[in-house]
Amino acid sequence: MIPEKGVKVDIEIITNEMILEKLEEKCKEVEFVGEVEPVKAESAIRSIEAQQKEIDGVLVFGHPPGELTSIGLPMVATYPLWGQNLFRYHKKKWLKK
Repeated sequence: MIPEKGVKVDIEIITNEMILEKLEEKCKEVEFVGEVEPVKAESAIRSIEAQQKEIDGVLVFGHPPGELTSIGLPMVATYPLWGQNLFRYHKKKWLKK
């Protein structure tokens, strides 16, 4: 639901750490390695390529770069929603006529 203009809405900002904490809680048999802090794409890609034989998949906070998706590992991309640069949602385009 989109609030009316001028209406104050309390929004909890979800951090990468909070997302990872929930995933670890729900996926106890999965070992998560790596960083939750933002890193440059080139650095992340080199690190993942170097570990490719030791890891089973990749968890990305935000939009994964194309080079990362071409590595061939299973990938989950998660977005905290608020504070991310997501594609703009145009309400009028999605309403039925």
